[in-house]
Amino acid sequence: MHNQRDIFYYLWVNSIMLKKLSIFFILFLTSKTMASELIYTPINPTFGGNPLNGSFLLGKAQSQNDHTEENDLLSSLNTSDPLSRFQEDLERTILNNIAREISQRAFGGEEGDGEITSYNTEQYTIVVDTADSTRVVVNITNNETGETTIIEVPVFN
Repeated sequence: MHNQRDIFYYLWVNSIMLKKLSIFFILFLTSKTMASELIYTPINPTFGGNPLNGSFLLGKAQSQNDHTEENDLLSSLNTSDPLSRFQEDLERTILNNIAREISQRAFGGEEGDGEITSYNTEQYTIVVDTADSTRVVVNITNNETGETTIIEVPVFN
């Protein structure tokens, strides 16, 4: 077993370590800490940063830009000829009129006059059938593929 001398040595070493540790914590906790306030300095010259950063930031932005002018709607309108823009506007107007006519007959209480109206555009043929008093039938045919879509809108009285 341990003799008495070993026990005293162990306690003496531990007490020295405890004293050193206590002194360290006292010095650490009572020491004066030094700090300064944080100051924000902008990088972007638009927000007050260094003007010499402008070309670097512009180069970074341009290297990350995936936007192409071909996909821009405004540039495509500017590059297309006026005749094709007129045709697109005319087709859009016709489709809006058809949609308004169908919604008025279906929800506005207008009676169907029993006629079949046909509209032809470059890509589609649209036939509106109001012969049935309970529904409006819209038949849309793709002129290029021959694919047909039939839409039935119930009439609410």
